[in-house]
Amino acid sequence: MSCVFHCQLAWYLAATRSFSIPDQEVQGAVRAVFTLFEQENSAYAVVQRFDQLGLLFPRRSYGGVWDGKLIWGRLTHSRVIGVLANPSYAGTYVFGRYQSCKKIGPTGEICTQSRQMPQDQWRVVIPDHHPGYITWDHFLANRRRLAANRTNSEVLAGPAREGLCLLQGILLCGICGRRLSTRYTGNGGLYPSYDCNSRSRDVSPLRHCMSLPAKPLDDAIAARLLTAVTPLTIKLALEALTNLEARDKAISAQWHRRIERARYDADLAERRYEEADPSNRLVASTLEKRWNDAMQRVLELEAEVRQL
Repeated sequence: MSCVFHCQLAWYLAATRSFSIPDQEVQGAVRAVFTLFEQENSAYAVVQRFDQLGLLFPRRSYGGVWDGKLIWGRLTHSRVIGVLANPSYAGTYVFGRYQSCKKIGPTGEICTQSRQMPQDQWRVVIPDHHPGYITWDHFLANRRRLAANRTNSEVLAGPAREGLCLLQGILLCGICGRRLSTRYTGNGGLYPSYDCNSRSRDVSPLRHCMSLPAKPLDDAIAARLLTAVTPLTIKLALEALTNLEARDKAISAQWHRRIERARYDADLAERRYEEADPSNRLVASTLEKRWNDAMQRVLELEAEVRQL
């Protein structure tokens, strides 16, 4: 066998081992990302919900003394996007999502850039390669939702954002077909309106396709909406209550996994302290301090759970 074949085989085995099943706390954190994205429809909202609920997200440390160690910290927007856009969480192994290319910079230097490739140009796609958190159809739906949430898109409707307007992010201009933006005027922004300012970006800042006050349109749509859903009000309320209960149960389970891990660390620190030689005071004092810190961490987590 050639050296190239051995390198390819080692690379494939390493990639296969990288998909090993994580522990339950890691699984719960990953599932919470998909569950909250399904409910909130926004990656930023998932980050906010994690922060409000006091949940942490894991990552692996690469290089240095802590190489391979599991580190828990705050969930970031880029991490959410990385999880939702990664096909490995759908049980599919993919190679070739990114391709590096060399370009000549303004100063004449050759620089290497990485660009994301379209799905039909991925070099290797192995479905059902390993157990996934979601299905492939669910993964594709999440990608479409992320594309629709892009703020620089002019056609697709995005998620609802903060503000008084009911139809923000879902109205299109009847003249140019681009998305209407929301504008708040008056003292404290009490007078919202829907504006199409696409021409101000392309031609002149004084030209607009259309502008209309938001209140009459919102009131008319709200009246039609309430009339249409009145027979289903009780059913929708029960479904919403069921979803909230399921979400709270998942969040509570994730907190209990976190406490269970902290208790395990405390028990481990206690066993190490008891097995230490009492005559070695320096080692014994260090192990005792680690045991006390681990027990304090358990008490802090239990207090946070009671507060939530």
